[in-house]
Amino acid sequence: MKKSVVIKVFALIFAVVTAVVGATACGGNSGGNSISDDKKDEYKPAALTSNGEDISNYNIVISLSPKKSDEYAAEILQQKIKQVTGVTLSVIGDDTSETPLEIILGKTTRKECENVDYAALGEESYIVKIEDKDLVIAGNDRGLIYGVYAYLEALGFRFYTPDTEKIPFANDVFVPEKLDLSWTPIFEYRETMYAATWNADYALSQKINSDFQRDDLKNNSKYGGYVGYIGGGAWLVHTFQYLLSPLTYYSEHPEYFAEINGVRMNKADKGGTWAQPCLSSEGAYQEILANALKKIATEPNGKMISISENDGASACQCAECRKSYEKFGESGTFFRYLNRLAKDIAKVYPDVYIDTLSYSLSKNPPENLEIADNIIVRVCPEMCRFHTDPKECERLAADEKRIVEWKKICKNTYVYWYPIVWANLFAAIPNYDEMLYDVRYFAEQGVKGVYAEGYPGSAAFSDPEFGELKAYLTAKLLANPYMSESEYKYHYRDFLEGYYGEAAEYIEKYHEHTKKMIKKNEQENGHYASIFSADENFLFEFDRGTRSYDLTDIDYVNSLWENATEATYGKTLDHVKKSRIHWVYIELYNTMDNRVLYGDENIREELYARNEELYRDMVKYKTIKKFSNAYVLQEIKDFTLSPKKAKWLRP
Repeated sequence: MKKSVVIKVFALIFAVVTAVVGATACGGNSGGNSISDDKKDEYKPAALTSNGEDISNYNIVISLSPKKSDEYAAEILQQKIKQVTGVTLSVIGDDTSETPLEIILGKTTRKECENVDYAALGEESYIVKIEDKDLVIAGNDRGLIYGVYAYLEALGFRFYTPDTEKIPFANDVFVPEKLDLSWTPIFEYRETMYAATWNADYALSQKINSDFQRDDLKNNSKYGGYVGYIGGGAWLVHTFQYLLSPLTYYSEHPEYFAEINGVRMNKADKGGTWAQPCLSSEGAYQEILANALKKIATEPNGKMISISENDGASACQCAECRKSYEKFGESGTFFRYLNRLAKDIAKVYPDVYIDTLSYSLSKNPPENLEIADNIIVRVCPEMCRFHTDPKECERLAADEKRIVEWKKICKNTYVYWYPIVWANLFAAIPNYDEMLYDVRYFAEQGVKGVYAEGYPGSAAFSDPEFGELKAYLTAKLLANPYMSESEYKYHYRDFLEGYYGEAAEYIEKYHEHTKKMIKKNEQENGHYASIFSADENFLFEFDRGTRSYDLTDIDYVNSLWENATEATYGKTLDHVKKSRIHWVYIELYNTMDNRVLYGDENIREELYARNEELYRDMVKYKTIKKFSNAYVLQEIKDFTLSPKKAKWLRP
């Protein structure tokens, strides 16, 4: 894996962007600084200047025989320049005579491309530079498109969400003569599980390179390829259930499946999905191998296939499996099994990697075993959402140690990262400092790929707790895990200002204050928010003697949200109201019953009104939807009952 060449911002001097226009989402307040009516003429779009030249005088040059990704890169650049200037730049082939001013995209016959090592750039790296008066954006496939987006960001564009962009006014933009940008990925695999990044074009703008839940990216070569799993989203993890389904095999071959307490299992014994396979069954092994080969054959361009344990199921306890555990341990038994599969698959598909999890049964690195070179192990560390010092946090220390130990025996180590809390997706998790720490740690340890599990599927949830912000920051971190704290803080505040407009300062204060609340209560109540547990009442202190809550923090936080909603309007107001939902939900879920019981009539009426508004907002902004029959927002008509008592969410 090549070391990243961090974007060289030193030579890039931005004029202060004094006004922005939200491309498609920012009706009303666009986010950023607004313009008073008496000043609008001063900001009338004029010429966009790059390298001292009016960019409308440039031509875009691509190969005479372009890839679809070359054409798409040119199309993106055309569209964005037109948004600023109103001018559509011409796209010409490199067989035409040189014109005075050119933007050269990809590998062409122009002399400016002669000294570029395109082979070394691979599929994702890029170079953006000025030569004389020409602009060169060098890259292949996805890398070329990334380079176009890097140039657009240098012009002042920002791509916050699929429908929220920042577009500079032309006379606010200055690109200097010594423009010099380059990038090479540290992580070869970069994925986030947030609703925002499921949009293929948005994912491309943020350097997310997987095909998870992006069928349009997978099925359209204009995006320049992808790094994905054979079978797509369903085949990302827990894939024994597909390779050896009890629905197909159990009736005739129960011996293929795990024996628990003397019974061959069909369903998982702890909930979850299906039973684990019996790892001592040769018949089961041959079926898993055959089905894996069949699956790989369906996707000739596939790079990885997941072969990983089912969720929520115990290891087989038959006599033969127990003998193996006594000799090698559960993890050692599993990875010897996987090494064999990897060897047999490599005979037919030598370029396909076998991806698996370090999870539950296979959590710990096996002793005295090297992992086959064509195996990727995705370690599943919880890390910690509120600590960045392993000396202060046993959980963090243990996970860091596990990553280090896996790196010793596995050449291809990925991370399946949990920056959220599964147990309570509406919980306040202001873990922004910790996100920076975690991703940087992964990079420092030589981890090659990161999957960030944002929210489960987002088919159920529309990123209820600042998912848009976290999707953006996560993508930035995966692209540049070694960024400085100041650069990271810039991205954080830039998003707040672009997405929330004048409400940004209140959102930042909310994050700061809830973190203080968590730290204070953590001293009294212990760790807050592990992945599968979150004390829903953690933030709210009820005095049984006075039958009341300490409303100091609650009232202050609510005042921040009130100020935020009053500070903006239009689409930006919708952003604020959607983001507020998680706080109002956890507040009313935990405090409403007691406050209704012990409060006066005025308090009760206020709570009933807020409760109804919360429900209407959840419906309007689709914060919760249906997800695999697991989470459903119930139809509620009686708003005198709290979300907890009325059971708004049915698991």
